[in-house]
Amino acid sequence: MSANYTPPNTMTRPASAPVPSHPIHSYSPSGGPLHVSFPNTAAPFLPWGQLGICAIGIPDIQDFLSGSFIGSQYCPLTVRPDDQTRSSSEASFLQTSFARNQLYSNLVVYIDTLGDEIMFDGNKTATGVLVKSHGMSYLLNAIKEVIISAGAFQSPQLLMVNGVGPKEELAKYNIGVIADRPGVGQEMWDHVLFPITHKINISTTSILEDAVQACIASQMYNVNKMGILTINNADYLGWEKILAKYYANLTATTKADLSNFPADWPDIEHFVPSFNPDTYLAANITYGTLEPAIIMPLSRGNISLNSSSMSDAPVINVGWLTNQTDLETAVVAVKRAREFWATPVMQNIKTGEAVLPGKECVNRCTQWAKQHVQTVYHASCTCEMGKLSDRIAVTDSRARVIGVKNLRVADASTSPMLPPENSQSTICKFTFLYLHGFIENNC
Repeated sequence: MSANYTPPNTMTRPASAPVPSHPIHSYSPSGGPLHVSFPNTAAPFLPWGQLGICAIGIPDIQDFLSGSFIGSQYCPLTVRPDDQTRSSSEASFLQTSFARNQLYSNLVVYIDTLGDEIMFDGNKTATGVLVKSHGMSYLLNAIKEVIISAGAFQSPQLLMVNGVGPKEELAKYNIGVIADRPGVGQEMWDHVLFPITHKINISTTSILEDAVQACIASQMYNVNKMGILTINNADYLGWEKILAKYYANLTATTKADLSNFPADWPDIEHFVPSFNPDTYLAANITYGTLEPAIIMPLSRGNISLNSSSMSDAPVINVGWLTNQTDLETAVVAVKRAREFWATPVMQNIKTGEAVLPGKECVNRCTQWAKQHVQTVYHASCTCEMGKLSDRIAVTDSRARVIGVKNLRVADASTSPMLPPENSQSTICKFTFLYLHGFIENNC
């Protein structure tokens, strides 16, 4: 509904990185403001990555958007096909709203502005927001309601500094309780991954460290919208269930945990990027990486306060790999990535033993995973939706904050669970449906 799909440019995209035709029903016929397409250029490592993924038993499928995505494919990206720039929330939704604003005159954007205080009346009704721009504070009054969209980290922070959250946490900073909601800032889910890396003999984005190569790449992009600067480095993906040979060795607890998820959900996602994944690796050397990710994590993090002010960043406890099931899944994911690098096809481009993980992962793979775990940037669920009777729930099914009036949250924090996918499409659909109606109704 929010996506405007454009097929890949077959005149510019290399034949070694073909994209299958996507079924029409995967996208809205009319399209929306968010551009979805493919880069004009594919990184040289990606076709090899595709061969390696298929060689370990993850076949190509036609479409990731029709409800079944166990398999692999060049995935569609939020990229504008005409200029190869990212179709960001600003470039798509906000600019579309600006265009609509010429007709409705109901949208004003305040830049460099911090939402500081939510104003409540005596009935716990949100009436406006005190904001701060360049040291000056002023009040924005709400005609109908206040909507928070500050993300999985700062939406719960904004609620807590304004008295909506766990009373114990608020008491630490002498914040008066307006609504005691123990779930605010809790139950943070995030997908995590691990860089399994080898030196390779083909170009990656590490060439941009050379000034001459960087200049050539800039010219290719600026003149023809081609070259390595058009790629996002991870547009070939694969999803899979844990194979039987590994599943048999999992503990009974881990098997029970994984069985609680739907049978058609994958356990592991594989990213095939083309860049130096760790800053401590040597410069001017090309690396290839397969990054397996845990898609159904049971570890939970949380957000807490650092002070009673929005000017101070919140305390983020990521909580990665604190659950034993996640650790067992991580070990399987690393082993699968090693199988990828051991396939005959990958021997054509490898130039030595593994850089990450090295020999230290032979007998201590769990410890290595803990030391090298990275985020996929899908933090969610810190203002979780739920039933009114659920004490942990922060928002109801219409994103309204429980315990107060005329206040909603519209971002990834309200998700009741982390979807087993890259969460951007889910969040875009949610916010588009809500905010589109919000703007049209002149709230």
